[in-house]
Amino acid sequence: MRLKKLEKRIRKSAWFQKTTRAFYARYIRFVYRTTRWTFHGHEAFDADLAAGVPHVLCCWHSRIALSTFYRTWEDHPFYILASEHEDARIVTSEMVGRGLRIIWLKTSGDNRVAIREAVRAVRGGALVGLAPDGPLGPREEVKPGAIILASMARAAVTPYAFSTRWRIVLKTWDRFVLPLPFGRGVFLMGESFTPPARLSQAALDAQCAKLAAALDAVSAEADRLADGG
Repeated sequence: MRLKKLEKRIRKSAWFQKTTRAFYARYIRFVYRTTRWTFHGHEAFDADLAAGVPHVLCCWHSRIALSTFYRTWEDHPFYILASEHEDARIVTSEMVGRGLRIIWLKTSGDNRVAIREAVRAVRGGALVGLAPDGPLGPREEVKPGAIILASMARAAVTPYAFSTRWRIVLKTWDRFVLPLPFGRGVFLMGESFTPPARLSQAALDAQCAKLAAALDAVSAEADRLADGG
């Protein structure tokens, strides 16, 4: 028990957070630069982005490491819905360093304020990205936030995944995919869909199931392509 408390104190310490954030940012950018990337299924999304069509971009929590490296975002505001948890701040600090903006989610409790902020961002022309099984799981189980956000903002939901030929799947709750350098890499966009403006519980459940199936499909296909399939 004492060791667990000590570990928690260390993980939350300013020194640990600063050091880990700096290392993670350098590492993940190194992986991106040394990977040979191909892009699949992106044409419709790119056209919508250029035309100002609003989107909510979704990937499984396990795929967040390189999820925002699809393109540079200087010309288009990109908000990420992310947990306030200290581990999430390691990843999001790198994103902030590239000009992305963060909308913070509580790890427990009511996140309606964050959802409303995200709706305003989308209605204002921004792209919003999130992991619908975050911030703390269950793994690969879509929570309704992404669908509700897209419905309220009248935006399309786009399932998305990255993969690399060399990768490690960590033994974390989400089975985090840690990309390794010097191999093939894939960014894959799935087919977008727009939830109805009015959602009954049955319709919401159906939309969540549709998103889950789409995320499973793009993740599996990204792995297949990265592996040379």
